[in-house]
Amino acid sequence: MKRAKALIANVEHGEFPDDEMPDETPARFSTKQEAEHMELEAKWWTLDLSSSLSENKLAKALRIHYEGN
Repeated sequence: MKRAKALIANVEHGEFPDDEMPDETPARFSTKQEAEHMELEAKWWTLDLSSSLSENKLAKALRIHYEGN
């Protein structure tokens, strides 16, 4: 796991293959991208995701079965 983390960190520096952990890891996102992410996440937590199905539609939805492999 340690070697994999070092490889990934070095790929972000543009170096591959190098399994020595770099001294410092560059920021993955710009300050603007981080701010946009925080804004989007704040909006996500304010969403009302509750169901508005009627009793009849809810009963039909509960009868749905998914069969997979």
